[in-house]
Amino acid sequence: MGDSLVAENAKLEPPDRRGHLQSTCYACRFFGLMIAAPCSTVLLSHYGPRSVVILMTIIPILMLPLILLLQELKNIPITPTKVLCLEIWKTVCSRAVWQSMAFSDLDIPVNGNPVI
Repeated sequence: MGDSLVAENAKLEPPDRRGHLQSTCYACRFFGLMIAAPCSTVLLSHYGPRSVVILMTIIPILMLPLILLLQELKNIPITPTKVLCLEIWKTVCSRAVWQSMAFSDLDIPVNGNPVI
């Protein structure tokens, strides 16, 4: 869900800053994963799975007040559903998307498990 929010807000960026929001979000996500992986490994090996689960519960709760800092543009024009569906269709028809979808759909019956 976070990716879709970032992608939708990235569409509203001015052309000179296009892609800045997405690259910043992915850099922050990568940094967080690089910190979380070793920390959770240490916690798991020293204190067991309970400490990791408790930490994974507490951290999102501590971040809830930050929601108040989020700002959203209001009264922006709403794109008609027909235009959105055409955009999705163009994306699905692009070679990179349909090839990966076809591979994934053909791989499930052959190997018996989905490719993720």
